[in-house]
Amino acid sequence: MKINPNIVESLKNHLIPIEIIDGAYDDFYIAFLEKRAEAIFKLIEKYIIAKEQKIVDLFYQPPKTKGNIKIFASYYNKKVEAIFDIETQQVHYNGEVLSVSAAADKAKYNLSGKDNTSTNGWRFWKYINEQNQERYIDDFRKIKK
Repeated sequence: MKINPNIVESLKNHLIPIEIIDGAYDDFYIAFLEKRAEAIFKLIEKYIIAKEQKIVDLFYQPPKTKGNIKIFASYYNKKVEAIFDIETQQVHYNGEVLSVSAAADKAKYNLSGKDNTSTNGWRFWKYINEQNQERYIDDFRKIKK
């Protein structure tokens, strides 16, 4: 059976092998799915993962804020606030000066009463940027010095 070339091209664009039409995958559906997932991942790797640094270099803009900023986090539906010193990259929380992650651990303990041993504070604490968007303070680690 002759297949329309437009259909063949459309199938390629959607990562569907032409063999699926003639039934070659009827008994090997899992193999088809695995092959398709592999092809999709290769495209993600080629167009996104491999280009991540180029995208960052072209479009990333570090926060313009300097000095101390108010930060906050939510845990167990409770909100906690602190101050982040951008220069020293330390958090002023409940009268203590702590590392970002130690302050996050302490805040989680204060909010829940549970002893949490490992928190990535850079992805726990948030701030409001110049565009009034919530952002993680992880943005301040990415500043090129």
